[in-house]
Amino acid sequence: MAINYHAVVAAPMARVGIMTTPEGVSGIDFLSLDTSLLAPRTRHAQVAVEQLQHYFYDDPSRPFCLALAVSGTPFQQRVWRALVQLPVGVTVSYGHLAQQLKTGAQAVGNACGANPIPIIVPCHRVVGKKGIHGFCGATQGWYPQIKQWLLHHES
Repeated sequence: MAINYHAVVAAPMARVGIMTTPEGVSGIDFLSLDTSLLAPRTRHAQVAVEQLQHYFYDDPSRPFCLALAVSGTPFQQRVWRALVQLPVGVTVSYGHLAQQLKTGAQAVGNACGANPIPIIVPCHRVVGKKGIHGFCGATQGWYPQIKQWLLHHES
């Protein structure tokens, strides 16, 4: 099934596909470097592209200010709100975040894996006790490499 992106932007480690609704940004996917770029087709995509390019190439500490249109369970939304509060350059373990939220580390990991807008909601800042662990629901392949790049970029 093909995804209808409203923009595809170049990033140093991948292409980033952006999906929007009339209400705001609804999804961000990491795509292979050979994916064709796509100029923004909506205003929300244009704003997201501008802010992501600033994040990648100028200042990763500048906060995102985007209209968002994401859905998730009340628990997922609670975890995502906590993730947005994590400062740039700071990591926290799944277990530590779980303690703060009075839940389990696996539940936090599942909510991170279900995050539809990585980078904007910085799930890459949550790591395992013994390493960076997974990213975007994957523990192997290029997603953990993207997570490592994001963490290095922010440090």
